[in-house]
Parts: sequence; structure tokens; C-alpha cells
Amino acid sequence: MEHVLLWLEFAAAAAIVVAAGLSLTRNAERLAAAMGWGHAFAGFVVLGWATSLPEVTISISAITEVGNPGLAAGNITGSVIFNLAILGLLELFAVRRRIACHGDPRGVMPLGVFNLAMLTGAIAITFLHDDLEGSVWSRTLGVFLLGGYTLATLHGWRGQREGASNDADGVPAETGDRLPATLRCLAAGAVIMLAGLWLARIGDSLASTYALSSSFVGTLFLASVSSLPELVTGLAALRLGLLTLAAGSILGSNIFNLGVLGVCDLVYQTGATAGRPLVQDAEPHRMAANLAAGLLLTLLGMLTVRLRVARAAPRAVGAGAVAMLAVYVVVVALA
Repeated sequence: MEHVLLWLEFAAAAAIVVAAGLSLTRNAERLAAAMGWGHAFAGFVVLGWATSLPEVTISISAITEVGNPGLAAGNITGSVIFNLAILGLLELFAVRRRIACHGDPRGVMPLGVFNLAMLTGAIAITFLHDDLEGSVWSRTLGVFLLGGYTLATLHGWRGQREGASNDADGVPAETGDRLPATLRCLAAGAVIMLAGLWLARIGDSLASTYALSSSFVGTLFLASVSSLPELVTGLAALRLGLLTLAAGSILGSNIFNLGVLGVCDLVYQTGATAGRPLVQDAEPHRMAANLAAGLLLTLLGMLTVRLRVARAAPRAVGAGAVAMLAVYVVVVALA
């Protein structure tokens, strides 16, 4: 009976996170429309942080409230690869349904490049964690990832202001929606924060009850729940043929997630664990495997988006999407 109650509690917390996440995403889209931002930039800045708020709350709570760094790292890196699997699923859906996609990929490709740079650096730093412990360089991962997120945001904002997103790619401005959309975003965010704290504690209970690796629970269970808003948002965008919005949201969400991983590293290195990198206590081999899979999936995702926008043969696009899903399945199976 105890096990049944635990899973019911997990389902209830997950439902609240997903429902609030979808509400946040819908209102974030309205806010983007009110601001008149282009699809790629709106997907990165607005939808990226909106859909990633569950990951933020769950991961920070796992460290500060539960004291489980493996759960936090597994949730974030698992969300990165799950998001990319969603992109592959969206591409496959578009091919099967013969959905015509339009949009300029120039706003999306830089997001992919930032993802590749941040993932590559994170992998290298993860393998050096033993040498970093207790030194002045122990916070290298946190500083590097936060710096990468800041540069990506500045690049996106600069492109937006310089008119990288032209009128054809822009979202019609509806200025009257700004305040209501902002208030609804704040309300949904507050709900996600409370439910995320609850979900982090449940995840820790699942790991201890079933003697599972914390990174595995974070990678499979928590990451899947926290990434569902990206799936629903992507499907909605794809039905409108807005591939750049869907891809920008997912790649932007991953940049945001990696920035959160940096925050988690800095938060973890306070108090008794000062000078001890997060990766040191977060199953570094699993974390490195997830990051490496994210690197491969990002490359495949960028290639598939290019093929789709270039109107390549559906078979080629479908093959790329299947490859992305296959990589995700293999990584989870080996967790």
C-alpha cells in the first residue's frame, strides 16, 4: 500500500507541474506575441525559460531541500536529452502527417552552436572534477555554463534588435495582453515552484524505496515530467508549421537547463560542501554520458532542422528523427 501511495503522490505532483507548465507556456506565447518578437527569439527567451521552470524548481529543491545532487544533475541532463528526443518525435510526426514547415533557420542555428559549445565544455570539466576539487577552480562548471547562457541571451537579443527576425517571421504584437499574460505567468510559476519542491522529495523517496540510482530517477522520471510542456508546445507549433518556434523553444530550453546546471553547481558549493564540485557527488559517469548524448542529439537535431527547412526528401528527414529517438532509448536503457 505504501508503494501505491508513493506512485499516486508522484502522479499528482507530476499532473500539477504539467498543468501549471502548460498554462505558463500558453501565457508566455501571448507575452511573446504582445512584445512582437520573432519565432526563434520568442522560442528561446520566452518559451525556453517558461518550459524549463519545472527543471529549475525540481533541481534546486533537490539540492537545497533534499540534499540529493545526483537527483538534480540527473533531472537537468536527462531533460536535455529528453527535449532533443521530443524534437526528433516532432520531426517524425511532421513527416508522417506531411505537415509543411516554414521559417528561417538562421535564428535557430546559433542556438544549436551555443548548445554544442556549452555541452562540450561541460563534458571536459566533468572529466576534470577530481583535479578541480578543493581548488580555486572548483566552480569552473558553474561559471562556464552561466557565462554560456548569458552570451546566448545577449546574442539572441542583439539579433532581435537588429531585425534578424523580419516581419514575415515575426509575431503580430497585441500590446493589451502584456500585463494579463505577465500576471498569469507569475501565478503559474509560483504553482510550479511549490509542486517542484514536492516532486523533488518524491523523487528522493523513489530512489531510496526501490534502491535506484538518484541520477537514473532524475534522468527518466523527473526529466520526463518536467519536459512535457516542451512536447505540448512543440506539437502546437508544428501544427501551425512553425518549425523555427518549436526548435527554438527546445534548443533555448536546453541552453537554459545548462545554465541551471551551472547555478546548481554554485549553490551546491556552499556550507559543508564548499569547494566540492556538484559532479563529484552526482555520479559523474552518468552525468558525462547524458551530456555526451546531448551533444550527439544536438548535432542530429540541427541537421534534421536544416533538412526539413530545405525541403529535403522526407525519407532523409525521417531517418534523422529516428536516429535521435534511437540514441535517447539507448542512453536510458544503459542508465
